[in-house]
Amino acid sequence: MISVRSLVDRNRAAAVWGGALLAVLLLSLVVFLFVGSRQTEVVLFFPNYANHRLSGEERFVPRHAALSQGIETAVNELILGPEQLRHDRALARETRVRALFAKGHTAFIDLSAGILFPAESVSVSFEESLQAIRRTVLFNFPSIKHVVITIEGEEPQSEVSANN
Repeated sequence: MISVRSLVDRNRAAAVWGGALLAVLLLSLVVFLFVGSRQTEVVLFFPNYANHRLSGEERFVPRHAALSQGIETAVNELILGPEQLRHDRALARETRVRALFAKGHTAFIDLSAGILFPAESVSVSFEESLQAIRRTVLFNFPSIKHVVITIEGEEPQSEVSANN
């Protein structure tokens, strides 16, 4: 025969464990609602397949505290290329961000020479590739008013790339 005391002890343990589980669930819900996601949405500008005009594509990327890290993430996503079939690549796959920093209202972006040698998958001119970078940065980071782009540390003097 089960005593009343053992029944109370068993129910107390279940109540304690159930209460602890409920507290953990509520705490995780509060943290989720108030801390938020570690991602942010950016709009990347790629040439449209039909008319080669730049159009936006939304993408979620990791959130960064530093402005320059956020800009670098957006530019690297632009280099990765579009997700939507209606867009073409804006930059050569071989393009790398060599250095990037923001000072005041200006972002300085130094790219590798890979941008000068796009494959056939890049259907826009060199200047249009640079415009895609500028538009992406200016749209997503309102504190930035000017974007200075250099290739291997030099400002491009010609609008002609090796393939265009």
